[in-house]
Amino acid sequence: IPHDLFGRRLLLPGLLSHLHSLAVTMSQKSSLPQSHQNGPQALMPDIVQSAARRPHMDEAPVSPVDPDARFGIDNERRRYLFGYKLRVTVDAGSGLVQTLATTPANVQEVALAGALIGGDEQAVYADRGYDAGWLHRDLAERGIADGIIRRNRPKHKLGAQEIARNHALSLRRRPVEKLFGTLKRSCRLGRVPYFSLARNATALALACFAFNLRRWQAIATP
Repeated sequence: IPHDLFGRRLLLPGLLSHLHSLAVTMSQKSSLPQSHQNGPQALMPDIVQSAARRPHMDEAPVSPVDPDARFGIDNERRRYLFGYKLRVTVDAGSGLVQTLATTPANVQEVALAGALIGGDEQAVYADRGYDAGWLHRDLAERGIADGIIRRNRPKHKLGAQEIARNHALSLRRRPVEKLFGTLKRSCRLGRVPYFSLARNATALALACFAFNLRRWQAIATP
């Protein structure tokens, strides 16, 4: 399929929701080997850069070529990147992507956390971007173990125990962070290929679906 025609087909009505339904069906615990069932979830955000040229500081913060892209902060290196933010939940037992959402990069991580958590998780692990009071309460009400890393606040500095807890939780999240490395290395999605949120969201969903296919094959093969 020619690249421009494929890009237009990414906007077919219902394609993104259909892909999401397929991914959820594939990752349902009942269809997995027993050893990979009932794993905790990791909530992870990552910024993928726009295909458009990054606007200079003295220009408007919006690209005329890619009007949906925005500036956002990379949590790991605290750098401003221009593009989109992909959020996923990954099952730590199977390594499969459970849910995903793509937004402009300036949308806060925690904004979509409630929608990404299914409610049947044993625990939820997430970085400091998800350290919000309402989310801690939501997890407690659902009976889900809270593995969100805490951050220093002006009126509450982290103590030694909290720092040690953060370090232990970061080690628990590392095995599932390879998803983003695979997307950027194997799928070449360090920079998204299209100039709109709808097309790029579908392209990222397709990549996560392909990741699940390979991962599921690895799990199912004796």
